[in-house]
Amino acid sequence: MGEFTAEAMVTEARAYDLHAHPTMQVSLVEATAPAWLYVEAASGATVAHRIPAAPTIVCIPGGQPHATTWPAPTALATVQVAPSTVDRMTREWLVQPPDSATVAAAPVARAYAHAWSLPPTLRPLAFSAILPEVLFASGGRCRDTRGPGGEHLTGRQVGTVIELLGARLATPVTISDIATALRMSPAHFARSFRRTLGVSPYRFLLLWRSAHAQDLIAHTDLPLRDVALLSGHVDQSHLTHRLRATTGRTPGQVRRNSQESTSPTRPRTDSIRRDRR
Repeated sequence: MGEFTAEAMVTEARAYDLHAHPTMQVSLVEATAPAWLYVEAASGATVAHRIPAAPTIVCIPGGQPHATTWPAPTALATVQVAPSTVDRMTREWLVQPPDSATVAAAPVARAYAHAWSLPPTLRPLAFSAILPEVLFASGGRCRDTRGPGGEHLTGRQVGTVIELLGARLATPVTISDIATALRMSPAHFARSFRRTLGVSPYRFLLLWRSAHAQDLIAHTDLPLRDVALLSGHVDQSHLTHRLRATTGRTPGQVRRNSQESTSPTRPRTDSIRRDRR
């Protein structure tokens, strides 16, 4: 797993002066109006990049001076990639990150967005799998052999898997279901998934459902039997067993701990139940 720091935010509508970051920044930008990225080249000249009003990946190497102009508030989801991980990309993934800042409205931007939909504990697994393709789409050089027919999933395939599993968190899903969507055999898919993300598809889904259940327990007052069903567990007993196995805590302990902390105001359960219908 790589070393990442992830942050999601909404920028103000303003111009930001020239600055630099110590680590490489890979951002998913969802601008509602075209914006601009200004990069200071090694020659001292300023190069302007237009950021379209569409999901876009902006990659800025560590230490490169740049400035931005946002005409409207803009959603940014940024991963800071540690220098040790950049070195690992070059050494193990055979990916040489771009030498200068780039803007790419690439198809893999959608996969990158799906990675952000995961619980924070699972995002690094997806970032490790998707970033090589993100960097290649952003102008990096890649000699990685991963791809359809190989023993790894592509970044876009990982995004598709996340999208499909996310839509089935509360309902049964099999490896065959996902493999069919990717036009792979179940055995090939399971093997490729493990080699790409480092865990089996079953373990990944189990961890995701447990994280979703914890979020519902901590931030709503839904009865635990409803939490169990909404997070893909058969009943409250099944939920308790899975949470204890993955976190070492019971649902009751999770709820008590959240009540004792300074958690945000809980949403009304009637609105959540309406969403289920």
